Amino acid sequence: MSTSNVPPIIEHKHPRLLLFIHRVLFICNLLFIACAVIQNTPIANTDAIPSAVIVLGYLVAPIFNFLLAVITIARKLLKKLSHWHWLYGLNLLMLVLQWVYLIYVRGV
Repeated sequence: MSTSNVPPIIEHKHPRLLLFIHRVLFICNLLFIACAVIQNTPIANTDAIPSAVIVLGYLVAPIFNFLLAVITIARKLLKKLSHWHWLYGLNLLMLVLQWVYLIYVRGV
């Protein structure tokens, strides 16, 4: 695959780790959507939302999503990412939606 002296097992370990982190981020993105829906529903009791869901949804997801987007795009531009998984694109789309929601809707 590559002409470097890096063993193939080490070379393929990082994309698996990146995919795992994207999967965890996808769960955080789902929690972000759940928080946004629950907070904007007048019927819902917002006191019933566990604090971990709020922290993962509103705090961790946008920041972590931004950092992971920068890493993923940099790896793709540097040709260190051999294929583009559908989850990468979905997380990038969620990043845009999160920032639009937080800046324009919530006014944060």
